[in-house]
Amino acid sequence: MSKTKKIFLFAVSCFFVGLIFVVLYVNHLKISLPFESGLSFIRRRRHFTPSNDTNIIFILNSRSTDLTDLQLCTVESACRYYPNNTIQLFVQECFDEEHARKQLDMCEFLNFTRIDYEKIFADTPLMDWYKSGVYHKSPYSIVELSDAARLAILYKQGGTYMDLDYISVQQIPSSMKNIIARQLDVKSDSDFAQSLNNAILRFEKGNLFLQQLLHDFVKYYAIEPWGNNGPELITRTKTTLEKMNSTLLNGLVVGPQPQFYPLQCCDQFGPNAPFQELSKVSDHLKKLVYDAYGVHIYSKSELMKEDSFQHDMMKKKCPVTASLLKFPQTKTEREKQAEMRLKD
Repeated sequence: MSKTKKIFLFAVSCFFVGLIFVVLYVNHLKISLPFESGLSFIRRRRHFTPSNDTNIIFILNSRSTDLTDLQLCTVESACRYYPNNTIQLFVQECFDEEHARKQLDMCEFLNFTRIDYEKIFADTPLMDWYKSGVYHKSPYSIVELSDAARLAILYKQGGTYMDLDYISVQQIPSSMKNIIARQLDVKSDSDFAQSLNNAILRFEKGNLFLQQLLHDFVKYYAIEPWGNNGPELITRTKTTLEKMNSTLLNGLVVGPQPQFYPLQCCDQFGPNAPFQELSKVSDHLKKLVYDAYGVHIYSKSELMKEDSFQHDMMKKKCPVTASLLKFPQTKTEREKQAEMRLKD
């Protein structure tokens, strides 16, 4: 065999050996783009565990055993846009974790934490409030416990809290550390027409503004009006500290309304409603939504239609959940009961 032929065969052998190593390496890492709009995406293998202070936190404190379509979409969208963060879902003992894991198989770092209010509120001003049981007198006790729990969890571990009807549209930059954000209310003559909301919050562990919120929650707790211990608490506390020129506001980021709440609050049937037919939604509103970090659906009981703006959002931001939706939709027994409680 000639020297030239030997060199050629050696080069060919090296090429195929190298190709095999490349294929094995790629297969080991399972590299893919987590934000693709396909029905699924391959998980990337990562050799680290996210720290608690970067967790994306959800709280399901009702007695539900599973997640609704909207809640599944919310969690799926968070998994897609925060692939390096642990998705931490606080749930009650009755929750079917195994079923939820199958539904959210696309989430690599998914952690279910059973709700233990004594543990959550321990070593915070909220512990005495919780032990007093005063919230039992409120028709909104479930909401108020959630309002309190999100503050305590963020204060003790840090992270990003989102309501289970807040669909992630793109990732909030990690450089934004301590965030509250404004929403646009329907009643423009209200004191809270540009109120701060608590559907999305990001704080570092032990933040001093957050500590003040814990104290003010207890000091000004009242069962009426709706939102007194949630959005209005944050608005009041920030306004008071501004008048005092308090250093507790140092480093606090107030996110502008369009970036965090592009849809108008509580306007279920108005022009900004996600339940509108997609063809009737203005290009301006579509741009607002898809340029935002996320969109708050405000958990309305309106049934979603196949040609709605909300369905279009879900197909783009939580394609796995959207692919499993069935139309026409009907109200579940749980939704009917929740609707009746609101009317009482």
